[in-house]
Amino acid sequence: MPSITGSIIERRRIVIQGIVQGVGFRPFVYGQALQWGLVGFVLNDSGGVTIEVEGTSESLNGFQGALHEKAPPLARIDTLNAETIALCYDSAFTIAQSQAGNERQALISPDTATCDDCQHELFDQENRRFHYPFINCTNCGPRYTIIQDVPYDRDKTTMRVFPMCRECQSEYEDPLNRRFHAQPNACPTCGPQVYLLDRVGNIKTPFQTNIRIAGHPTRADKEEHPPKADKSAMGAINRPLRMTHGDPIIEAAQQLATGAILAIKGLGG
Repeated sequence: MPSITGSIIERRRIVIQGIVQGVGFRPFVYGQALQWGLVGFVLNDSGGVTIEVEGTSESLNGFQGALHEKAPPLARIDTLNAETIALCYDSAFTIAQSQAGNERQALISPDTATCDDCQHELFDQENRRFHYPFINCTNCGPRYTIIQDVPYDRDKTTMRVFPMCRECQSEYEDPLNRRFHAQPNACPTCGPQVYLLDRVGNIKTPFQTNIRIAGHPTRADKEEHPPKADKSAMGAINRPLRMTHGDPIIEAAQQLATGAILAIKGLGG
């Protein structure tokens, strides 16, 4: 094997199964690879996560130990199999395109309560996600209820219909951001909204004016395209909407307190 200043260089393939998709595991692996000076790649597949890393034996051993000792809080490693393979002489470490196989064995984390960091942002009036109910990051938020197939990527979740805005995309692509490759990443500008409907399907209380509802275009859509008669996915026939100002969550709570019955639809549809 080649060596650098006496250290043996080798390449390992590491296959991990458990809850390692949708929990920030690939960004974690990426960070550890940079910390240990390794090259190669990590990807999701239908069975879990596959890693190929190349570097000194000492660095590889340290990296492999960190996978167990420093894994993200929502991750759970059930099995880790490593083998030595031929060198590829990569120039960097990357998060590679996910690979779908015939057998789907990957485990997906359950939805997880809002983490401390997101709660801080949620109540920070200067934060762009102030009071945004769908706030999330790699350490919290929806997982199991939005997944439609594995490997776990945004285009295989119900969030695929919400293209990220420039700021969310920047977070998603920044290895130093805790929303790096957070598949449900969203904000009030580009993500889903909360709204309250009456019994015939009219919007009673919108979260904000830029509401995304099938059959009811947003303000930006209306500026680009003339309105068309259509039926919404909620079953309401296209009709003038009765808009009232207020917080739909607070109004829903008030309705419940007076004995009303509400049906709640989440991100999973």
